[in-house]
Amino acid sequence: MLKSIDIMMNSKLTSKNNDSSFTTPKRFSLTGQVVNNSLEKTVTVLVVNKFRHPIYQKTVSRSKKYLVHDAKNKCQIGDQVLIVNSRKISLKKSFYVAKIITSAQKKSKINLFETKTENK
Repeated sequence: MLKSIDIMMNSKLTSKNNDSSFTTPKRFSLTGQVVNNSLEKTVTVLVVNKFRHPIYQKTVSRSKKYLVHDAKNKCQIGDQVLIVNSRKISLKKSFYVAKIITSAQKKSKINLFETKTENK
């Protein structure tokens, strides 16, 4: 009697482990440009989607801004980044920065008040 109960329990345990109804969520990635990094461990990424209009055959661009988790605070404004979706991190954050594709060029500071005068 006990052996049959043990066999039933073992079969239930193995059926739970081999259950094919549980699947991991599929992750997708987007590429975009960082437009704001003023929040702590969060950047705003602008993702532009370009497609051809089905009727008018003109290229249409749609953009969307995402709040993205940047754990190391490495992203600067103008960086091209690869973002991947994940679980909800906060109310509006469900993406994280996978890698920085290209970093922004450091712009040289130009003094607007400095003028060159020519001696005649």
